[in-house]
Amino acid sequence: MQAAEWFAEGVTPPEVARRLRVSSNSAYVWRRRRRAGGKAALISAGPGGAVCRLGGAQLERLRAALEAGRMGLGGGPAVDAGPGRHADRAAGPCPVHLRHEAQSHIPR
Repeated sequence: MQAAEWFAEGVTPPEVARRLRVSSNSAYVWRRRRRAGGKAALISAGPGGAVCRLGGAQLERLRAALEAGRMGLGGGPAVDAGPGRHADRAAGPCPVHLRHEAQSHIPR
């Protein structure tokens, strides 16, 4: 709402952008919305993104699995084995990481 007040005072969009550390394009969009719909047009509509398509039972199963974590799913404790290594392997680097590493050194 600070941007709306500054626009009312005649502050330019680039200056509003600088003060709020956003892009000038965002400030111009806000000014257009304010001119078209007043201060209320600047109120956030909430986060964007896709709407969750899971049903209630599916969400509960997901919640339970996340709360149970790796141990609840039959896995062992999470261990940081280092870069290119996996905790569930006895020893040695992961074959996939080795392949990618080898390919990255091939001249093209």
